[in-house]
Amino acid sequence: MKKQSLGVAASAVALVIGVSSSLAAHAVAEWPWSTPVNITSAEFPYDNVPANPLMIDSQGRMMVVWKTVDNNNYRMASRTSLNGVDWTEPEYFTPANKDVSNAVLAVGNAGRITSLWLDYSGNDPIIWSNTFDGVSWLPAVKVTPNEGRYDSLAIVADPTGRVTALWENQGACSIDSSTSTDGQSWTPAVPVTTDVGRCPWAPQIVVDDSNRLTAIWNADDGQVTEYIVVEASTSTTPGSWSFAEVLSTVGEDARESTLATTSDGLAVAAWKSEQGTGPQIKSRSSQSGATWSPLVSHGSGDGGGPGVFTSPSGTVLLSWLSGTDGSDGVRVTSSQDGASWTSPVKISAEGDYAPFGRAQLSEDACGQIVATWTGSDAAQSTFFVQSSTSVNGLDWSAPLNPASAYDMSINLGLVEDAQGRVTALWYGVNLSDFVFGLQVSNMTKSACASLADTGADASVIGTNLALSAGLLAAGVVAVGLMRRRQLVGVARDTIRREL
Repeated sequence: MKKQSLGVAASAVALVIGVSSSLAAHAVAEWPWSTPVNITSAEFPYDNVPANPLMIDSQGRMMVVWKTVDNNNYRMASRTSLNGVDWTEPEYFTPANKDVSNAVLAVGNAGRITSLWLDYSGNDPIIWSNTFDGVSWLPAVKVTPNEGRYDSLAIVADPTGRVTALWENQGACSIDSSTSTDGQSWTPAVPVTTDVGRCPWAPQIVVDDSNRLTAIWNADDGQVTEYIVVEASTSTTPGSWSFAEVLSTVGEDARESTLATTSDGLAVAAWKSEQGTGPQIKSRSSQSGATWSPLVSHGSGDGGGPGVFTSPSGTVLLSWLSGTDGSDGVRVTSSQDGASWTSPVKISAEGDYAPFGRAQLSEDACGQIVATWTGSDAAQSTFFVQSSTSVNGLDWSAPLNPASAYDMSINLGLVEDAQGRVTALWYGVNLSDFVFGLQVSNMTKSACASLADTGADASVIGTNLALSAGLLAAGVVAVGLMRRRQLVGVARDTIRREL
């Protein structure tokens, strides 16, 4: 099987520096961002990141993970921090004799983090797992006993610590599932859904406080056009899943799907309809496994990059990039039931694009929200990260462009601890030498009396970017041959092709 593409995008990440406090009706405190901290190093260079590269556990410990190069193999590395400033030394957590791709991670209870990853050192991949026990990484174990045509991993940990893994089984045209109570011993795989004619892929999974699992995935719609539909299933008993239900409209070609759940079981799925009429951003919701709500359309006209986020208070936030190529910026709406939504608010500045990815949002129990996203100028000749804050979801501070040390920057993730400390992750590239790296920065919001009872709130998932090995080689050669203006064009075009 062909190896996964080498993850190095010719665009970089973001220094999220400061937010403005200028609001007409509701003043927003200026919560400045700290001096950024480098995560990657020459010994542990950046190659790519998983879908959720920044996580936080219930004890406030943060972890950043990334794919790196060790001699001739790709390995996963990690660092942890209790305050976002002081970080442990980088360490590998996958074996030296494995060739890793497509890792995902889940935060469990008691500080445990379980990773799921594909090993491409054979002809076809084997799925492996290993667990961080709060102190160190435990040895890796096999989840699938043999090689197979596996891809598209997903993983989640429920409140009891049980971990559920999903993956795409291309050989059987199924989404398969396995569970573990310790991340070391896994049950035999069972199919969540099987459809030889439509071959599902790209599973996502979430869990609520009642241990109810909700999963979505993509599948062909079974029509001649072979457009994509989003399907869903739920589980309250390990190894047993409900009959798959189609959430999107057949023929509308649903893409960029996303899923989140509140602690009390309100699951919300959203996606972009490529071929639909009217607004392109669609969503549906289900409370506690009940029938999914009628389809809701958001915004007007073109849109993409939907993201769903939940808060400790049970509010659901939905963001998207409005207009063709994000020309109308970032929009945000909120809901208490997943069916009725507030009027969308534009949080980005006039004239700034939001060309790809999805915004990251974090809301505490007091309703204080922080948002970050990747922006660009109208010509999309450069990329940068912007941030904005709100105390009510309706009035937002004026966004600022970051004073990034990188020539280009891309937003990757956002997490928040129980004390209101927000940590942002980005990666960046300097076009003079094509050196890539990960950095984090922190802000501390105004005190929120309710936060002490909530624990750490939701970790927000970023965008997984990849660039082929051939493009990487071309980019490295270009450093020596092309002028800066040309490099900007190469980086810009590469980002748009890959995303």
